[in-house]
Amino acid sequence: MVGANRMRGIAGAVGIGLFMQATGVALAQTAAEQPAERMLHHAGAVRSYLVYAPPASRKRGARLPPVLMVLHGGGGGARQIMTFTRFNPIAAREGVVVLYPQGLDRGWNDGREFQGRDTNKDDVGFLLAVVGDVERQGIEIDRAAIGVTGISNGGFMAMRMACEAAGHIAGIAAVTAAMPAETGARCRPARAVPVLVINGTHDPMVPYEGGQVRAFFRNRGAVWSTGRTAEFWASVNGCIGVPRSAALADLDPSDGTITIRHDYQGCRRAPVTLLEVQGGGHTWPGGSQYLPTGLVGRVSRDFDAGEAILAFFKSVWRATAN
Repeated sequence: MVGANRMRGIAGAVGIGLFMQATGVALAQTAAEQPAERMLHHAGAVRSYLVYAPPASRKRGARLPPVLMVLHGGGGGARQIMTFTRFNPIAAREGVVVLYPQGLDRGWNDGREFQGRDTNKDDVGFLLAVVGDVERQGIEIDRAAIGVTGISNGGFMAMRMACEAAGHIAGIAAVTAAMPAETGARCRPARAVPVLVINGTHDPMVPYEGGQVRAFFRNRGAVWSTGRTAEFWASVNGCIGVPRSAALADLDPSDGTITIRHDYQGCRRAPVTLLEVQGGGHTWPGGSQYLPTGLVGRVSRDFDAGEAILAFFKSVWRATAN
């Protein structure tokens, strides 16, 4: 049994990266498929990120490859989230360049304010700098097809990117994350942003109905409810009426979850989709049960979040290309 002090050390911050630091899970990759680590200076600090550019993304004469930027959770890291989400095999199949930035102190300045929080880190600027640095390394990318996704703290940061850097990204996908209250209060995106939200209704850390993010008896800042978050983006994107809702196939009745897909209608500017994982927790659908259900809730086995996110961005990238 894991001792109390050890458990607090593993899960003292919001995000699945904590578990991944304590395990040896690894992707089966050849040397040619291994991501490259890059370093750059930004705002007086040395920052780093991983870049995975599969062979399919480097074909001569092909359209410039789209980009997926994946943000780890609080307490996590670039290599851990790469392993956990399993985006590289999907990217290899689809010809997508994947970026895994590393947050300072293993976290992101997503706009939440709470005791001990450093709100001065320029993470929006850093993430934009990563894109420029990739191009300087000679990797050609489609600047009009940059998707940002993340879990927990990384998902909150994706929301901030949509608010403050909408002109530089093609959309966001947030998992176990809603709009941080402080970020939402000042959110004035320069243009509409395609948005996918994947949240569990029984998330013990990020409350589905909004309120304080809680990590082991500590408040970590306030967030909007999932419904308010989706409706905010629906308003920004010119959607009208009520969303069209349908249940996904219950592929694993034993997982204790059912997923309802809500597609907002009449969106004149950009799509908004919510995957409501009823019974789901602070987890990555299709991923591992990285901590006990009593701590983080259940994992849905009815779909794979990575595949759902890539499918969403592929539809966005196709629309951008037309």
